[in-house]
Amino acid sequence: MSVALAVDVGTQSVKAAVLGHDGLAPIATAPLAVSAPARGAVEQDPRWFTDALAVAVPAALDLAGVAGRDVARISVSSQLDAVVLHDRDGRTFGPALIWMDRRAVREAQAFARAADPDRVFERTGLNVDASHAAPKVMWLRAHRPDDMRAASFVGSLASFLTAWLTGEVVHDLAQASSTLLMDVRTGSWDTGLAELAGLELERLPGIRPADTAAGTLRAPVAEVLGLTTRCEVLAGTGDDHASHLGGGGMAPGAVVDVVGTAEPVGARVEGAILDPDRLLETHRHAIRDQYLVQHPGFASGGAIRWLAGLLGVGQARVLELCEQSPPGARGVRFVPSLSGALVPRWNPEVDAVFAGLSFATGPADLARAVVEGVCFALRDVVDRMRELGVGHHVRVVGGGSRSRGWLAMKSAVLDAPLAVARVPDAAVVGAAMLAGMAGGEFGSVEEASDRLVGVVEHAVEPDPALVACYRDAHADYRRLFESAEAYGTPRRGERA
Repeated sequence: MSVALAVDVGTQSVKAAVLGHDGLAPIATAPLAVSAPARGAVEQDPRWFTDALAVAVPAALDLAGVAGRDVARISVSSQLDAVVLHDRDGRTFGPALIWMDRRAVREAQAFARAADPDRVFERTGLNVDASHAAPKVMWLRAHRPDDMRAASFVGSLASFLTAWLTGEVVHDLAQASSTLLMDVRTGSWDTGLAELAGLELERLPGIRPADTAAGTLRAPVAEVLGLTTRCEVLAGTGDDHASHLGGGGMAPGAVVDVVGTAEPVGARVEGAILDPDRLLETHRHAIRDQYLVQHPGFASGGAIRWLAGLLGVGQARVLELCEQSPPGARGVRFVPSLSGALVPRWNPEVDAVFAGLSFATGPADLARAVVEGVCFALRDVVDRMRELGVGHHVRVVGGGSRSRGWLAMKSAVLDAPLAVARVPDAAVVGAAMLAGMAGGEFGSVEEASDRLVGVVEHAVEPDPALVACYRDAHADYRRLFESAEAYGTPRRGERA
């Protein structure tokens, strides 16, 4: 019996699970480290990903009770917006600049001066922002010129992984559409934008649909993973896109809220709908001929992890502390712009802010203010999606969907019921859906969704008393953002 392997290579872990005739087996996990060597710098050594794969894949086979020789294909979901300098065999040159890295703010500003941001948005569906690949490439040219010259490819995490796995350098349309280098409508690299970034087109990965083969496993890698060289590797897709797919995002009107280190929020559409306010970006979807209108994610779980580090407790303890402070956090408010603002406006000069502190403020109030702050950011995004008519009912996936208290806050802030995925690890589910469609186990994305996606509708209903409280608190949060923006922008350049 042949089976498939679904893998999600995220920021904090690599997860893997076997897809067989009985569905998805238990998920194996291997942790990942993250390095933040300087302000704005967030890196990961590419070898950390391959080392974690060498742990997670054999563990997944053991959990499923299957032999490596029975795995016919692998589908990989991987984090978006990382830039990896690599060769065709997966050899790398320096650390990866991951999606959280903000060192390319000046390069993004230079890119915007050279190319009208409105025209770039019309062409790519993206804001000119340091999170995307093009400004990061410019930063690498200036600060790591030897690495740039040595590498054959300036790729993504996905293209590095396919190179290491197969010797082919490809990623899918969804990954490419997040680089600021691809025309979102044609699905091809844009020569003019690549030239602005100082990049030759031949150094960019090939672009293929997510459910097509990149190649088969190289012999050394097959041995490390406990698989065979007959095993096919799909082009795969981005973790946001796989999570949207695995969270039931193909349902009409569904808005999938992925609660992880960041909190991307997206809705599927059938054409390239662009947000005139540019709060939301437009990507190609993992499913052919579809698009994803998305906010790429504010610091959500990342903000909780940050506060946990300050308090010297675990992240779960922060969520427990929330319950010890009343709704509204005794007047404490938090703007979660820990790496610049993406909500309610994109502005890299805005810092995170606490307000309303006093001698009476305790750790529980700080915890509640942080969690409420990221809920207010979610409301800004969902409100905009509803205004554009691209989605209206929210489905929550990811690790944060396990917290009933957090879900209750979200529901009250949105004043709407929430659906919750039965399997929080939606990126693994989405990768499994692509693997099953590629192998013919599923005849359509609808069949894949029916078989693998489990969603509890109306899992959480809004508490009317909390709705009124959070309506006023959200207004406070918006006023605080305006003050933070007015304070931060004149201080441009002080944050070296």
